[in-house]
Amino acid sequence: TDQFLPNGFSYIANAGHAQNYGFELESILRPTSRLELTAAFFWNSPELLDANPFLGAAEGDALPNIAELSAGLSATYETPLAGRWTALLTGDVNYIGRSFLTFQKGLARSMGDYFDSNLKLSFQRDSFQAGLFIDNVINERGNTFSFGNPFYLNVQAQETPLRPRTIGIFVRRTF
Repeated sequence: TDQFLPNGFSYIANAGHAQNYGFELESILRPTSRLELTAAFFWNSPELLDANPFLGAAEGDALPNIAELSAGLSATYETPLAGRWTALLTGDVNYIGRSFLTFQKGLARSMGDYFDSNLKLSFQRDSFQAGLFIDNVINERGNTFSFGNPFYLNVQAQETPLRPRTIGIFVRRTF
């Protein structure tokens, strides 16, 4: 596991003996020939069984960088248009669960625990596709990773923010 000294230097150490039991469920439903619904749920229980005493970790601590819960829902609606064109409207929302950067209590910044949502409208014909998208529709300010400048880790909060709401167009052709 990656660990950090108070002065910011990082090192890799054996965490000890750990286990991770989990459960993943994914379902795809097609209520009509044009609509596809997808749901996913992920739960796991990453646990330290026998801690390396030099890490500041204890038996029963969760493992760093592993969220206990994550889930997602998506829907895609497809409809034919004139001239062999097809329109697709896709929306999704995902929950990214909370995890921590390290075992060390003073440096164990949290990350995750946010929702991400996206919309996309596309038009396609044969190998050509064009459309528009909105990523991070609700402009969530989640922290995707709690690490930046390691020398300031114990001085100020470190985070890698989720990309802000982004609206764009795209053109794609496969060969």
